[in-house]
Amino acid sequence: MTAPRAAGEIRVLGLGSSLLWAATPPGQFDQQYKQRGLHWMRLIKTDVGLGALGPSLTEIEHAPPDILVIEKNLFFLDPGRTRNDEVTIEIKGTLKAGLAKLAPGVLPPQPVQQQEALPMAAQHYALPCAPQPAPLSPLQRAQYFRGSQLAYAQAQIDPALVAGLLRLARRGVRIMILDIPRHADLEQSTASVKEHWFARLRQALPPGPALSYHTAPSHRQTDLYCDGAHLSAAGSRLFGRWWLDELATSMKDAP
Repeated sequence: MTAPRAAGEIRVLGLGSSLLWAATPPGQFDQQYKQRGLHWMRLIKTDVGLGALGPSLTEIEHAPPDILVIEKNLFFLDPGRTRNDEVTIEIKGTLKAGLAKLAPGVLPPQPVQQQEALPMAAQHYALPCAPQPAPLSPLQRAQYFRGSQLAYAQAQIDPALVAGLLRLARRGVRIMILDIPRHADLEQSTASVKEHWFARLRQALPPGPALSYHTAPSHRQTDLYCDGAHLSAAGSRLFGRWWLDELATSMKDAP
């Protein structure tokens, strides 16, 4: 590792979609993170695919964390989606500022123009998600199933992302690929196509001493989700306890 860190501190950087945002609200388990010597930070985008967070991998390679967590939704490659240069530059600026906090002295903090971009702003507030106490309707389940079938069938694997992660793994960064399931009924409806996609992903990125796959528990209790997909406050507390154990195991098994 080339990035300096405080003695005994383990830096953990999570890249994810709104599912990770909902599962890890700010302030939750901060004390437990500190007790375990962890410095946790996340970068969020609201839809699937690496998209505008693509440039982050270049910056991460300049100042890598000890553990890099990537939510599985970011592996969906959409070649038809484009981002303008202004958004990309803004996100790179916020990323450099965040990495400077993780590895002081490596990258000088840079001012962010205008309003702070979502990837870093999501550090400071929880995902707005209205409670939905009623069970999912048959129409909602059917819509989710059709959308997921199409997404998994068309999903491609980004060779540049794979190559970047393998480079980081060779440098000693622990890579954790994280799946945050939606409501158990939704997960059951797409289990076969999702497993097929995961098999392709594991073929491109085989698990090993420096790379592991982690799937959080899925639940049937409706109150653990605010909309059938994103975890509610109660759901995120359950996730957090599971996640702390996963991090502890990963740290123990790290090469």
